[in-house]
Amino acid sequence: MDLDYVVEGPHPFTHFDVKQPVGSEILELQNQTDSLEQSAYNIGRKVVVQKKRFVGIENGPASAENVSHPVDLAYVQLQ
Repeated sequence: MDLDYVVEGPHPFTHFDVKQPVGSEILELQNQTDSLEQSAYNIGRKVVVQKKRFVGIENGPASAENVSHPVDLAYVQLQ
């Protein structure tokens, strides 16, 4: 399962799936063609799909509403 943490709240959350985007410099070093803006858009799009995909898996959430997707910006260099 791709979920990172099982949690006991705050309500209604039972599971966290942390997203860790990287900044433009790291994207360039990895030969990625997406901009930081495109990467952020893709993360947002994936979150919607993943919430539903996690429901029903073993030890997974009962509902898509139980999944939180915190975004860790530690690797994004803000200017």
